[in-house]
Amino acid sequence: PALFWTRLFCTIAMLGFNVTEFGSIRVLRFDRSLAGKLLHFGGWITLTNLVGPLMTTLDQFVIGGILGVRYVAYYSVPMNAATRLQLFSTTLSRTLFPLFSRAGPIEAQYTAERALVTLSYVSMLVYAPAIAFLTPLMMLWLGKSFASSVVGIAPLLFTGAWINGLAIIPYSLVQGQGRPDLVAKIHLLEVLPYFATLWLFAHWLGIVGVALAWTARVTLDLVLLWIASGVSIPTFKRILPSAILLVAGILTNFEASKLGWQSLFGCSLVIFLTGLVLWIFLDVRAKGILISILPSRLLKNS
Repeated sequence: PALFWTRLFCTIAMLGFNVTEFGSIRVLRFDRSLAGKLLHFGGWITLTNLVGPLMTTLDQFVIGGILGVRYVAYYSVPMNAATRLQLFSTTLSRTLFPLFSRAGPIEAQYTAERALVTLSYVSMLVYAPAIAFLTPLMMLWLGKSFASSVVGIAPLLFTGAWINGLAIIPYSLVQGQGRPDLVAKIHLLEVLPYFATLWLFAHWLGIVGVALAWTARVTLDLVLLWIASGVSIPTFKRILPSAILLVAGILTNFEASKLGWQSLFGCSLVIFLTGLVLWIFLDVRAKGILISILPSRLLKNS
């Protein structure tokens, strides 16, 4: 009931805003040409919104069917934690979508490229240290017995979530520039190979194989959306250092059994500070973002 009333309130609020902004709504007025454009755009968006959630939940259905229901919990807990950290990516894409939809191709692509660079470093500052410190973090949060079953797949899922977060920008760019059909076709192209990979990897490698298949699928998704959106190669080169630091977090996680939590925390801190320095030097928007975050008194003293 709470969800229903929340959605109803939001719908009424959006309707009220539209009436205030564009005048009264004429129910009997019908524009055939506009209706055709809306149906074409909305049809592809609807198809994407059907296929996307299907691929999001397909891995858990495969786990339940092949490995057993208890393994779904081992998989879904770190998966939910990893995807919840995509909040900044989702918020940024929703903010940029209206700009993408009204801007010309050159301006929209330039904005998307700058947003991608910023997003890669900001999200890396969260994901890379988290992956490095993931083992003690999971044990503290979930307890030793449960955490021992998820520490093998959590780094893969967190890495995939970072990659998937980057894909949201070209995803929004392609849709905002009036080509939602490209996104839908990419997702349709991925469904059957993804299902086959999930099935095979689940049989061969168990729950780790499922996590590996999901990470491979979102990586392919990023590559295809990158090509479809026309984002330039130099942008990829500017993002590369953030990916290298993410790899550093993964390598630190692999050595977790040999290191104490103090050493892991120290490594996480070093990765975070290194990422912060790289972000400041490699992203032109970093200074403006830091100015808006840091207290004005601290900036005056520096």
